[in-house]
This record gives sequence, structure tokens and C-alpha cells, in this order.
Amino acid sequence: MVSWTDGVYLVVYCLLMFVWSWNRTCLCG
Repeated sequence: MVSWTDGVYLVVYCLLMFVWSWNRTCLCG
């Protein structure tokens, strides 16, 4: 069973990956 905390962690993880990749493209671009 998936709890709501698992969903929160997943959203936070996706946001961190998005920001990290966005910062990489800005620095390398």
C-alpha cells in the first residue's frame, strides 16, 4: 500500500532532479 508520504517524497525528488538539471544547463550553456 502506498501512503501519501511516499507521494510527497516522490514529488520532492522530481522537483530536485528538475532544478538540478536546469541549473546544469544554465551553468554549462
